[in-house]
Amino acid sequence: MSLPLALLVDDSESILTFGRAVLAGHFDVEVASHGREALAKAAKLRPDLIVLDLSMPEMDGSEVLARLKADPQLCTTPVVILSSESFRERECLAAGADAFLEKPAAADHLRSTALRVLEERRRQERARGLAILPMGAGPHDLALPLESVHRVLYQTKLKQLPGAPSLVSGYFELEQEPVGVLDLAQVLRVEHSTPLLERILVVMKQSGLSIALSVDRVHDPEEIPAESILPREPLGGAEADVLDPALVAFVRHGSGTIPVLAPLSLLSPRLLSALPGLLRDRPRDRPRENPEESSNP
Repeated sequence: MSLPLALLVDDSESILTFGRAVLAGHFDVEVASHGREALAKAAKLRPDLIVLDLSMPEMDGSEVLARLKADPQLCTTPVVILSSESFRERECLAAGADAFLEKPAAADHLRSTALRVLEERRRQERARGLAILPMGAGPHDLALPLESVHRVLYQTKLKQLPGAPSLVSGYFELEQEPVGVLDLAQVLRVEHSTPLLERILVVMKQSGLSIALSVDRVHDPEEIPAESILPREPLGGAEADVLDPALVAFVRHGSGTIPVLAPLSLLSPRLLSALPGLLRDRPRDRPRENPEESSNP
């Protein structure tokens, strides 16, 4: 399943290589070699964590940090400063950095600090409450964080996406961009409870990728207070291997509880890496003939 995304920013190729190796298995990793590239990638990819050097060409790390904190979309992204300039630690922490590590940092220290800072930020976000969009596929009800939802649409006709696995139903165009459609019932290994033409598409944008979940039902968005957010615990049942890595939290909803899932964590890393290429190389003029769709009046 997909991992949180870390953006490593350093003008040293050896440091970038070291950071990739240290965080591999715990994070997906993107890199930038100077400050301007870092800001562009942060705006596009919305990383879960940034590891930032200070002394770099074009724009130094302190300026990058200031711009991140001034951006409403990026100001809550946790930042770990990794620098040999230990005398600037107090300055960086006062400017909003979450941690400061002096170079050369031990591998286990960098890894543990990155994981700790990310978990602390998630805990802070949960303490403030959680806005969700409840939905369901087949017998299962769940929710996505509302911030991850771009649009909610009625089911539309899809075009074929050659080479995609069976859980990818196809794609459609939205705002002149291709949107890959994932069948949530297939992801959860259950049967749909509504006919194809009555389903809903929940569109998300993350890491530069547009994806829609095809679901049976969507309810009104809700703001869940902190006291109704339950601790994250392992899931049971046949779908546990699919859902557990994507689980953000459980929330009290109606007379019971439902899981809140990080949507792209429902996809395997292999599919996440392949889907942009599949969408880029899509056929431009062949509408998908969906057998299930054609069977509906």
